[in-house]
Amino acid sequence: MTLYIIHVYITLVWFVATNSLILKDELVSTKDWNLIGKFCFISNESLFSYKVSYPDSLKIQKFLIYYDDQWNNVRRKDKENNLNCEQKEKELPLSQAFELSAQNPSVGCAEETLNGIKSLSCSAKFRFSSIRPRYWFVVISKCGSNDVRLKYELEFTNGDNIFRKHFSADEFGILETSIALFLAYVIISIVCGIFAKILVVKSFFHLTIGLYIASVVLQLLSILFTMAEYGQFSQSGFITPGMLTTSRLFQAIGQIIFLFMLILVAKGYTITRNKLRVITWIKIGIFFAIYVITYALAFIFSEALYDPGQVNYYYSSPAGIALIIIKMTLGWVWFSYSIAFTIKNFPEKRVFYIVLLITFTIWFLIGPLLILICSNFILDYMRQFVGYLIEILVVFIGHFIFLILIRPTAENKLFPFHVRTTQICTSSNGCYPRHGENDGGNKQLGDARQNISDLFALSNTSSKYEYEEKKEETQPEVSGNQLQESN
Repeated sequence: MTLYIIHVYITLVWFVATNSLILKDELVSTKDWNLIGKFCFISNESLFSYKVSYPDSLKIQKFLIYYDDQWNNVRRKDKENNLNCEQKEKELPLSQAFELSAQNPSVGCAEETLNGIKSLSCSAKFRFSSIRPRYWFVVISKCGSNDVRLKYELEFTNGDNIFRKHFSADEFGILETSIALFLAYVIISIVCGIFAKILVVKSFFHLTIGLYIASVVLQLLSILFTMAEYGQFSQSGFITPGMLTTSRLFQAIGQIIFLFMLILVAKGYTITRNKLRVITWIKIGIFFAIYVITYALAFIFSEALYDPGQVNYYYSSPAGIALIIIKMTLGWVWFSYSIAFTIKNFPEKRVFYIVLLITFTIWFLIGPLLILICSNFILDYMRQFVGYLIEILVVFIGHFIFLILIRPTAENKLFPFHVRTTQICTSSNGCYPRHGENDGGNKQLGDARQNISDLFALSNTSSKYEYEEKKEETQPEVSGNQLQESN
């Protein structure tokens, strides 16, 4: 019911549903060989249904159905030798080439006249059988002609299961995964809300925490759009234009914000310092300008250069590969260097930063490596789902790990923030931890551990940290009076 309500709302925004795996369109082309659809069928349960019509004056047109190996062979030969229509047809056995003619009983064609115009209308169903899932490509041809016209409605199905019926085999599992991750992000969002309330009350809600929560919410919206789209698609067979693009846009913005937050934390911002140098902000700006431009190019390549005759994957484009390289090299290297510099200057926080470095080094590297493996070694019909699974799980793991590290609970000895948002800090008043040569490096960390147990207890009294500060202020005066009396 929830998916249906979401679908009704989305339909009001993007009203027309087109470009789907129930393909309904009209072909008008000057080419004599035209691809009109593709689908990845599983064995035995696959069904291809069609209803087509075209003017009688343009007969005879043909249905050509290639499976993936044949299709790749034709494309390769076409690039090498520029095949003509007849040569492309010869790559198929007769059982996969159908003349759309009333004289061919297997294709279900009949002549009819409407408003004095003669036409041929055809409808039939075909079952596909193969030893493994295969892509099938549907082509309309009329060799030697520069006028090909066809009204068509094609329906591709994989059984009757709601999670499979309208889905190409390379999309199996995406809806179920989206539902599971959506529920997980709802839980994380609720926990973030609880933690945020605690941190606001205790004046520890810093900018970096706000950026983290914004990233989580954007990822939640991304999964919501994906789930809503695939949910309605499982029932209707039609894709709503813009839904998946909007989902990926939310995810991209969320990931950019999350990476920005990680760089700030690595620099020690709101943890060991309340200001960054102007040159540091300039470097951050340049890095994210490059990153955002590359992300935008990946979008453009995947949309504008989309090839319907190829099994496409988001990270197959040069911009997609560049995005992986930038994140894995520049992003991770800068993150690691910033942490090393912060530990050197503020060893009081080294335990937190060492844990952060180890966990997020794995996070930075594992995602791009798995995506590159998926792009090059996973079978085509599994690539879309596996790539989606890797991408969404890596994002989830990053959000989950950071939430664990900053959780405002008494047992969390790694809680990095000790300066309240209400404090005014300068380089001289010692709000942020400073390391002296004779301090041993761990004094501030020990103090933080001592105070953290009382930090989040709900009480009307002042915190232990504040009490000890007041005590330290009064002790020197008492000591001085005692010395005067003894003299």
